[in-house]
Amino acid sequence: MRLQTKATLLAAVVGTLAVVATDAVFLLAQRRHFTQVAQRLDRAVMQSWVRKIGPAVAGRDLDSLSREAQFLTQGSGGAAYVYILSPDGSFVVHSDPAFAWKALEEWEPSREQAGVRDMREPVQLYGGMVGEAVIGFRSVAAEQMHRVQVRNILPPLLYVNFTIIVLVLLASLGVSRGIIRPVRQLAAAARDIREGRLDIRLAVGTSDELGSLQGEFNSMASRLKELDDLKTDFLAKITHDLRNPLGAVMGYAEVMLLGIRGPVSSEQQKCLKLMISNADYLSELINNILDVTKLEAGRMEYARTNCDLSGVVEPVVELMKVKADEYGVALVHDVPADFPQAEADPQALRRVLMNLVSNALKFTPQGGQVRVSASVESGGGLRMTVHDSGIGIPREKLPLLFSKFAQVHDRRDLPRQVRGTGLGLAICKEIVEGHGGRIWAESEPGRGTAFQFTIATAPKEAATPLLPPDQPLGRGGARP
Repeated sequence: MRLQTKATLLAAVVGTLAVVATDAVFLLAQRRHFTQVAQRLDRAVMQSWVRKIGPAVAGRDLDSLSREAQFLTQGSGGAAYVYILSPDGSFVVHSDPAFAWKALEEWEPSREQAGVRDMREPVQLYGGMVGEAVIGFRSVAAEQMHRVQVRNILPPLLYVNFTIIVLVLLASLGVSRGIIRPVRQLAAAARDIREGRLDIRLAVGTSDELGSLQGEFNSMASRLKELDDLKTDFLAKITHDLRNPLGAVMGYAEVMLLGIRGPVSSEQQKCLKLMISNADYLSELINNILDVTKLEAGRMEYARTNCDLSGVVEPVVELMKVKADEYGVALVHDVPADFPQAEADPQALRRVLMNLVSNALKFTPQGGQVRVSASVESGGGLRMTVHDSGIGIPREKLPLLFSKFAQVHDRRDLPRQVRGTGLGLAICKEIVEGHGGRIWAESEPGRGTAFQFTIATAPKEAATPLLPPDQPLGRGGARP
């Protein structure tokens, strides 16, 4: 899951929980408010009723008091019970006639009812206490008021909640974009650095931690560029200085091998051949390093022209057939002579094909095949393919193929003992991209590998008119 999605979902969850918590607090406050309102109403009813029954309590007008008590208990919203106590604590009147003139203790256990609240008030007449009135008010009134209020406010409350959640989502999306954008830019720049594009820099747009991170990244990239330039200059100088003495070593070894300086024994010939082989390897390594330094420094120049791909492929195949026969691998190509021309530097293109074919031969076992082919891209351009039936490459190692000095195979898994500089594919990538194309590999372990790259098609030359355009046409629209 992407970081922006995580941030948005987190904000949505937090916002929803905050809204739910706010609603719960609001509804609880409403419930408490209506309970207090109901209590005040009950207190007002109680005080009014006590003032009304004062004379009847003092005169022990039981019929009148019974009617008043029963009146209060009528209806679903009425009191649960009503009774009046004498000063000595016995019932004077009870809404249930069965408890009249009984002691309060006899009724106490049976009066426990859910949702009933006792309210007591002394009954006074002329400043003296003549009894005590008790009303068991039901909480139904408060509950009813609360339910009515909830029904009234629920639709607008839900609308407000939905609006708040949407606003929170939009705000979190905007904030997360502002945070994620520099992170994505930083990730893209890091990928560029990994690919060797050390001149990449980030625009520092803020003064917060992200801006500080971008500034540190730019400082790191600048330092890496300085070190890479030092490395490039060093390699260019050291390889240039190595070429002359290495050429002398190879020249003298070949002279000695030919016996020009005197007879050479078979053991000496073996040593000289080994010396020349290793010198060739060092020469290839030096040339590759020089090419890489030129490509990285942008000093590699291409003499682009319209070239026949068959004329580029055939010499490469003929030259590499010696190595293919040595390995017991069939090397073929199917690029026809009338294949469309490419706009490229023939020498650079030949260098790419040499590296790809050489690489394919190294990793193809005896009895296998390496095929060089070409095709026309549907969207324009040409595609070259070097396909082998070799050991293949694991999928997770394909992104490392074109890195400098990369070795993706264990030497124990190779069909033969081969040596490589690890620079050939990196050079191929630089040359192809320098021509505006792209290069990639498709492979599956045990099923071979196909290296493919694209190259531009040569522009078609305008057809030469048979007659000058200013010559008049003859009869029927034809020029004479």
